[in-house]
Amino acid sequence: MKEINLLFKSYSKDKVAYISKNIKNNGPHIVIAFKNGYGASIISNIYSYGGKEGLIEVALIKFYGAFELEDYNLIYDKNRFKNDQVIGWLNEEELDDILGYISRKKALIGFKK
Repeated sequence: MKEINLLFKSYSKDKVAYISKNIKNNGPHIVIAFKNGYGASIISNIYSYGGKEGLIEVALIKFYGAFELEDYNLIYDKNRFKNDQVIGWLNEEELDDILGYISRKKALIGFKK
């Protein structure tokens, strides 16, 4: 099973509010929440885009209230995610770049950190 390393090159750890690491479908599943109310669901398994090749899939998520696994929805972002909710076939450097982008998104109005 491939481990996913969070590189923290394109964003700093102080922007992170919460990180959860689990196993899903025999592969790593990481949920990372940023203090701006956005986050990412990151997976690499036989069902994810690129997972069979050891690559990573990421989905943009939006939190509602507390940082809990059940407290978010996948959302669209026409700038980086084009017409899909996920981007697959990523290496760790590309994932880091996307996480940096998400960490810099304008904070959600009324979001409680």
